[in-house]
Amino acid sequence: MKLDFNYEDLFDKIGLSDLPLEEKEKRFQEMQDIIEQGVFLRIWEILSEEDREIFDKIPEEEFLDFFQKRSIDLPSIVNEVAQEYRESIIADMAYIESKLNK
Repeated sequence: MKLDFNYEDLFDKIGLSDLPLEEKEKRFQEMQDIIEQGVFLRIWEILSEEDREIFDKIPEEEFLDFFQKRSIDLPSIVNEVAQEYRESIIADMAYIESKLNK
């Protein structure tokens, strides 16, 4: 799953904008993996037990069709999970900074 998310802005907000490009790309991939896991957990919560069993057996290339047939709005879920993750990181960094500056 490809996410369209402004990581540069996030890196600026949490003080990581000076990282080397290679390190940013590594962090970007880690964040993308976490968001993807969150999306699948959110979808799992939505699915019925029967749909979960079906979902477990279908190949990845059939996911979108499976979601559409069940009226699961994947773009909205991705956006929601990504935004929640982004806000969580910013809040965590603000908390850490507040504790370090005491």
